[in-house]
This record gives sequence, structure tokens and C-alpha cells, in this order.
Amino acid sequence: MVVALLIAAMSFGIYTAGIQMPYALINIGLIGLIAAGLIYDFKFNTVLSVVMTVLVPILCFYLLEGYSHFALVNMAWQIQILNIILYALIFVLMAGISGNFARAGVITAAAEMAIGLINYYTVNFRQTPILPWDLLSVKTALSVTGNYTFKLPGEILMIAMLFILLAVIASKICLDVKGLRKRLIVSFAGVFAVFLYAAGIQTTQAGKMFGLDDILFTPNVLYRNNGFMVAFIVNMQYLKIDKPAGYNDESRKELAEQYTIQARTAQASAGGDGGNGVTGEEKLPNIIVIMNESFSDLADIAEFETNQDYMPFIHSMEEGAVDNVVSGDLYVSVLGGNTANSEFEFLSGNTMAFLPPGSIAYQQYINDRMPSMAWTLQGCLNYETLGMHPYYASGWDRDEVYPYLGFQKTLFKEQITELASFKGSYGYLRKYISDQAVTDLIIEEYQPENRSGQQKFTFAVTMQNHGGYFDEYANFKQEIELLNVKDDDYKFYTDMYLSLIKKSDEALENLVQYFETYDEPTIILFFGDHQPGNYVIRSIYDTEKERTIEESQQRYVVPFVMWANYDIEDEHIDKISANYLQTLLFEKAGIPLTGYQSYLADLRKTLPVITANVLIDKDGVYYASGESHPYEELLSYYEAYQYNYMFDEKNRYNEFFGDVQ
Repeated sequence: MVVALLIAAMSFGIYTAGIQMPYALINIGLIGLIAAGLIYDFKFNTVLSVVMTVLVPILCFYLLEGYSHFALVNMAWQIQILNIILYALIFVLMAGISGNFARAGVITAAAEMAIGLINYYTVNFRQTPILPWDLLSVKTALSVTGNYTFKLPGEILMIAMLFILLAVIASKICLDVKGLRKRLIVSFAGVFAVFLYAAGIQTTQAGKMFGLDDILFTPNVLYRNNGFMVAFIVNMQYLKIDKPAGYNDESRKELAEQYTIQARTAQASAGGDGGNGVTGEEKLPNIIVIMNESFSDLADIAEFETNQDYMPFIHSMEEGAVDNVVSGDLYVSVLGGNTANSEFEFLSGNTMAFLPPGSIAYQQYINDRMPSMAWTLQGCLNYETLGMHPYYASGWDRDEVYPYLGFQKTLFKEQITELASFKGSYGYLRKYISDQAVTDLIIEEYQPENRSGQQKFTFAVTMQNHGGYFDEYANFKQEIELLNVKDDDYKFYTDMYLSLIKKSDEALENLVQYFETYDEPTIILFFGDHQPGNYVIRSIYDTEKERTIEESQQRYVVPFVMWANYDIEDEHIDKISANYLQTLLFEKAGIPLTGYQSYLADLRKTLPVITANVLIDKDGVYYASGESHPYEELLSYYEAYQYNYMFDEKNRYNEFFGDVQ
């Protein structure tokens, strides 16, 4: 059975990745060795058993690292030893639990093989390794795995087979942990040792002693330099956010109070009728925000030609052919995934720069009501608020988070597909509900019969353009084709992606056309959440080339356009990050700013871009995350306000942030 499974795995690898020499021959040899080890039932003598007991954790370490690099050469020797100690502790713990070192070897090798494979595919699909907080998003990850194509390269299969061979050899160890008492002692000692080890390597002293990489900005490099297991454990300390230095400084509270007074005055002058959003005889506008899945303009990162324009309407808005438009380049903190973090930055005004790399604010930090623009619009200005996402409600825990953020009504795939107005299979593009279907749902929400007389705020996150881009579909025609590019799989991926972008562009144009003649003032904001993963762009962009920080950050740029059906001043904004976008929206819509938004508006004048990856100042100077810069004190105020907002509910400056009902 084992041999049959391995042959099937090898066949799958050849089918998906082709015959790769010399790995194909090596893998055939490994299958033979594994078969021989399983057929011949014997045990090592004591001496060989001791040798194998020492070798198992060492080999597990090098094999696990082998999925991505050659640790023996690429990693500092002291860090190699640090990792091997951890593997040895885990091995001993498994021996105590299982009762002998043979079973412990099999369990340890099998577990490390599986962890390595999962991490390999995680890096391939989203460009970052497994992080501790990913354990909170397993459901979300599993819900989209069916949309990706899995390849099994010969080298990766070879490492997996080496793990299996190691497990077979380890099963021949004759050393036992006899007796319940001894097993309990070894187990408890192992647990204690692992916890002691984990606590120790998370300290600054240990980091300096062993020379651990502490640059969180580049998790792939961090994991390569520190080793998967050590890097993962060190990252676990960031599940809890500590108070920033100077958090209790009175100057921070005093500044917040000044902005709060300023906001209170502005809000009072905007609506003397109790804050119903009326300025004189004119109502504040309805607000529609669409955060479009994986939407980006690949011309921001590469030069290429296509058979036709892939976003003609948005390009016309950017070029001034449409009136009442604010457009620009939006810098986000994520690439190829983790959509929820772009949502978080937009809705809250906070930044992922002050949270651990790879963390998901929705799942880790939002577990109760928290200020947001939805609460501000609902509580202070009497808006109706709707949060919409045409996929499963459990994705990134949105069904719990949206009400916490002030959305009175939510619509997810489960509800949308039950609506009488939903067009069934015609509402899908590929496997997802289309952007046009989302546009139709938004329009329906604004039909006269569905209005209560209140202004409405709709926040819609789309799903149409979600990866992968591998398969052909009967309900989707690829209209866009790259010209003068090698016709291979990568070109197919790019063509599909750009064709999907064109469908999003068409849906936005239809939405704007509807609201051009709408009888209430309405403002629409449209932006992408992130660019697609590396495999989508390899036909036009060298993903392996080393680039300057300015060049590399172009991978984090997405377009945004803001349009109103009434007069607003046209503007193009060269650089802005997602944490400022709601403030810009309020300014353009003529809505009184909260104290926090006023603070962010002033901060943006000095630092127009603050993301998890980079700071860009008003002079266009780039500073990589973790790099020293002259804005430390200025940012310390922002970090303190964000900590107060997210983690100090008892002492939260509620009025400063816009309050929570």
C-alpha cells in the first residue's frame, strides 16, 4: 500500500511538474529502499539504536529546511544547533508519550514532513510562510484551496520520500520508555523543557546570543535564517501586543483632546438638528465603497501590450475624461492574500505597521465592539450601514467582525444566493459571484422601495477576481491577451487575470451610470485590496530580480477611484496608504471628521504612506519597515492612539475615535 501510494505521488508529480532529472531516478531508488525497509522486519541493536536516536532529530531539521534551502550551508552554525536542540526535545517528548523511540521517530518524521509540505505550498500560494496566527484562519484557508492548482516538483517529492525513509529506519530503534511512571516523567519533563526553550528563545538576550534574525518585515528571509521551528516559536510572542513605549505620556492624551474638541465643533456646525447629517438644506451623500478582490493595474509594475485596454473606464477616470473624480495610487500592506488586513486599515484608520507581520487583525484582535467609520456614520450621522461580501460568512470571521465594526446589516453568500433577485448561475463568473451581480445587489439596495429616508453607507468586498487563475470555464471568456509574450502557463494566468479585471471595470462603469441620474447625492469609492501572487505576473515581471525598495514597493500599489454624482474637485493623488483612505473619503464627501481622522489628515501631510512594509515621507523618501528614520517620535503618537483604540477599551478615547454605540 505504501509503495502504491508513493508511485501514485510520483505519477502525480510527473503529471503536474514534468519529469525532472535526476530527481525522478532518485525517487525511484527511494521507493525501493522504503519498500525494502518495510518488508524486512528487524530491529537495530542498542548501539545502532542510540546512533539513530541522535540522528533522527538532526535529520528531521535538515530535511524540513530542505523544502526551501540547504540549511547546512545557508544558516549560521549556532542557529542550526539551536534548532536541532528543539527537534531533540520534541523527539524525547514524543518518546515519553508513545512509550518508545521507534514510534516517536515515526511520529516526528511524519509530522515534520507534513508541516514542511504545508509550508511549501503556503509560500507558493501567498509568498509568506506559516505564521502562528494562521492557526486562527484554517477555515478560511481550506475554503479556497480548491481554487489553486497543486504541483509536486521532483525535488519536493524527494524530500518527502526521505522523510518517509527516515520514519521507516526510525521504526527499527529498539529503545523503550518502559513503565507508566517513567513515561509520565519523560513526558512532563519534555513539556517543561519545550516551554522553557520557547520562553528562552523569545528573549532579546537569546536573540543576540545566537544572532537570530529579528527583521519581521521579510518573513521568508527570517524563516530561512532562523529555521522554521525557531522562527515560528519566536513569532508566537507577537500574538500579544505590548504597550508601546511612552504610551502613558500625557502629551498624547492632550493632543487627542485637542483634536476631539476640533471635531466636536465641526460636527455641531454641520448639523444643528441633532446630528442627522444635514448641512443647511443639503443632505450628506450616500456612500458606496467597493474593495475589489485582487484588483490592480499591472502597468504599475511592468510594461506590456495587450490586444485591448483591460480597464478602459478606470483609465478614462484617471485621465480626466470623467468629471468629479479623485484617483490615485494606493499603497497596501499585503500581497497576494490576507484581504482582511486591507479592510481593517480602511475601516479603522489604523495601520498594520504596528501589528506583527502576517497577523490578521480581524481574527486576532477584534472580539468586541470597536470604533470604525461605520460606527461614526451610524451613531453620529444617522446613516444606515451595510456590510456585504459574496462569499462565506465565516471567511476571516466577517460574520462576527462586521457587527463589531458597526454594520447594522450584513449580506454574505449564504444570504445573497437565497435572494429572489439573485440570478442564480448567471450571477457567477468562474466559481464566484460576479462583480456585476454585486453591482446589481447594491443598486437594488438603493431602489426607492428599499429606502428608509436615511442616508446609506454600503461597504462591499468582492470575490470575482480571487485566485487561482489556472482553469478554463464555460461561463467565462478571456477577452484580454498579452502580445509579444511567450505563450506558456504564465501567459495564460496573466491573460485570465487581466480579463477578470476588465469585467470589474465594466461592473464599476455600470454602477456609475446608474447613479449618474440618481436623485440623491451619492459618492462611490472603488479600490483594490492587493496585487495578485507572483505566479500570475511571471510572464511580464521577473520575480527573482533584486530591486530597490522603491521598485519593490510597486508590488504593493493598487488603484483607487472616487466618483460623485455631484460636483467635487477633480484630483490625482500620487501616493496614499489605506489607513488614510476613509479620511480622504470623508473630506471629499463633506462629512465632518472625527478627532482621529483629523489627526490622520495632518499626519498624512508629513507621511503620506504608512504600511507594514514601508514609510514614504512628503519628499518621496522611502524607509523600509524596521529601518531607522527621522519620524520615530511622530509615529509614537500614532502607535499610542492605535494601541488605545484596539487594546485599551477601559481607557479608550471614545469620542476621539468617533465613539461606539
